[in-house]
Parts: sequence; C-alpha cells; structure tokens
Amino acid sequence: MTAPTDVTFVSGTTITSDWLNGVNDVVNFTQSGTGAVTRSAGDKLRESVSVLDFGADPTGQTSSTLAFQKAFDYAAITSASSAGPITTNLSVFVPAGLYYIDSTVSVDKRIGLYGEGANTVITGSSPLASSPATCGFRFNSPATTGIAPHIHHLTFFGFNGGPCISIETSGAMVGSCFFSNSVSGVDLNSDSLGNAASDVVLSSCIFDQMLADVRAYSAVNVSILGCQSFLSSYGVQFLSSGTGNSDFLISNCEFNYTKTSGITVDSSTNKNIQVSGCSFMLNQQHSSFVGFIYTGTSTAATELFVKNCTFRNWKDYAVRFYGANVFVVGDCIFDANKTVASYTQSAASKAIAQT
Repeated sequence: MTAPTDVTFVSGTTITSDWLNGVNDVVNFTQSGTGAVTRSAGDKLRESVSVLDFGADPTGQTSSTLAFQKAFDYAAITSASSAGPITTNLSVFVPAGLYYIDSTVSVDKRIGLYGEGANTVITGSSPLASSPATCGFRFNSPATTGIAPHIHHLTFFGFNGGPCISIETSGAMVGSCFFSNSVSGVDLNSDSLGNAASDVVLSSCIFDQMLADVRAYSAVNVSILGCQSFLSSYGVQFLSSGTGNSDFLISNCEFNYTKTSGITVDSSTNKNIQVSGCSFMLNQQHSSFVGFIYTGTSTAATELFVKNCTFRNWKDYAVRFYGANVFVVGDCIFDANKTVASYTQSAASKAIAQT
C-alpha cells in the first residue's frame, strides 16, 4: 500500500478506515526488550481476532450471532492460509460483556474461542427472542486438518433450546468455563460423515442448575477432569440416540445436589467407562433422584468401572445397575450421613442395587 501523504485535520474531520489502515501499515512498532524486531502497527493489531472487530454487541441488546460467525469465518480463512507443514489455528477473543446468540454458530475445527472468564457471558436467552437458540457453538468440520479447537474462560447462560457447545470433531479441549441454566453444557456427537467425537478433554468446568452437564451420543476417548456440578438434573448422560461411546475417564469431579442422577447410562453400547476419584452428595432428598450412578434397563452392552469414589447422604440406592452388564465397584466410601447440619438427612440409604 502506498504510504499516506501528510494531512492536516481540522475538528470534525471524518477519517476513513482505508486511510487509517494505510497508516498502520507504515507506522512501525518495536516491543521493548533485547532482541525485539520492528513490525508494522497493522501487523501487530492483526495478531488476534475479536468479535468486536465484526460488530458484536457486548451489551446483549441485539443479536451477536452474525458477528461471531463472521469472526470465525475470517479466522478459518486466515488459519487455512498459514504457512508451514502444520496448519495452525487462530483463536477468536470475546472481550468482557454480555453477548446474545439467537441461532447456531458453526465453527471450523481449527478455530479456538476464549474470553475473560466470569466477565464474558454468552447467552441464548433474550426478551427479543421468540424461541431459544437450538445450539450455541457447533464445532464440526470433518474435512479440515489442523490443530483442534481450545475453548476456555467463558460463561454460558440460558441456552434452553439446545447445548451451549456441540463437539463433533476430534481433539477439542474445553476448560475453565462456567455453564448455567441451559439444556446442556457440552454435547458429544458424530460429525456429518458419521465419525464420532474423539480425543476430547473437558477440564475444570463448573455446571450450575443444568438439565444436563454433558451429553454423550457418539464419542470415543474422552476425559472429563476436575469438573464441578451443582443442582443439575443430570451430570454426565450416555444417551441411546447415538451410536455409542467408549473409553471415557471421569476423574476427580464433584456431583453436588444432583436432582436425578450424576452419571446416567441409557445407551446400548458403552465400553470402558471409568469413574475415578469422584464425590457425590445430596443436600436434600429430591423426589426425582434415581441414584448417583444409574443405568437404564436397555443397557445391554455396558462396561462401567467405579473406584475411589465417595457417596454421601442419598435417597434409596446410591448406585443402580440394570441388565446384563459388566460393573466393577471398588475402594469406594458409602456414607449416608449428611455433611452440613442444614441439609436434609436421608431416611433410608442403601449402597448398591443390581437387577
């Protein structure tokens, strides 16, 4: 671009973006510190992509769906054109604010998404909406290669028509996110070519008053680590409408005050599901409670291994197994006593039922 000529501005002059971009490309920036190299200001500013660059509304008064989609589309094009033997990913930044999403945003496999934790809230609910969004963000791009997406430090609220995040690809990582008052935090499903979600890690996430924290339809090699659940109807659900799941590790998670079940298996094929070092606890005796760990009668091919877990103050049975399945429970603590004086004490607690 040709360097801009000297211009004297008077008060009230409108400066076009093309002129400013020209200035950015010729103005230099040098980071402080030994060994720093000189770059153009424009190159420095384009290091990251923000949804605000594409018109997102951080007040939540208008829909930001199109702005998010444009930001992801731009990041996908930029990532695809990157040089080198490995296609890198470009993450999209969501600054502090409230962002309203009224329809599904489709995300390329290579693109990450991150925010400022509790200060970045993405919601699927708004007084402007006639119906809630069916899904927040859908990561599904089986034909692309590159580094898988990282989604972290975001708050999701009020997605009552579908999941906050749907993972339909391999290698995704979701960490340090807060999910509240939604149908589902994370769905794990197959992509458009029928490939199951795989090599997925969910870590250090908090789920609050969800219908379901995580729903697994078709997924392989998934780790759910160090997550906390509060007052959700279901924690982790293995559902029968998918092709089945295998090689799950649910470790060091807390299922607190679960209304129905912490871990529910309702699918015909679930292989090598390991639950380790988790704690399960009720503060009141919910009428809908069926067990901290529960398998439906249709589960004819389930392998479930439970070890080093703690179960406290539950209604009826803590663990219920149905059908001809493989179950191993070992080195667990079953303590029917309530942990806080104000909690409702269970009247009759039993450990394990197998039918």
